[in-house]
Amino acid sequence: MQETMRDAAVERLSNIISDKRPDGTGKGKNAQPRRPIFRVHISLDEGWFSLFLLATVVYSTIWSVQAANWVDHLSVLTLTTLLGLVAGVVAAKQKRLPRLAVHLVAALLALLLAFWQTEAAFDSGNVVGLSMVCINGLSQ
Repeated sequence: MQETMRDAAVERLSNIISDKRPDGTGKGKNAQPRRPIFRVHISLDEGWFSLFLLATVVYSTIWSVQAANWVDHLSVLTLTTLLGLVAGVVAAKQKRLPRLAVHLVAALLALLLAFWQTEAAFDSGNVVGLSMVCINGLSQ
């Protein structure tokens, strides 16, 4: 009797150590690894050099416009461009949302960012004044 209990205890301990799943599969040849709940995958299939080349092309344009100094408040372009590049890579590499939803969210966020940056440069941050100018411009 004691030997049977000892064998049962050893069997339970063996099951705990072998990390068997409820469906009976363990760490065998055909066992698949558990998927983490939240996975961060920091690599690009295209390679980081492609992102560097893209950033170089985009920033060369931005810095050329800033060097020409055509209008005031061009310094916001550097941060806005960085936010756009990062958001674009995240939107392109995410796999949870459908493409149409990602494009709509990206367009909405881009419009809000553009409005926020314009509002900061327009009339010392007067949101109501800029909103009225935008509404009047649309109604004409």
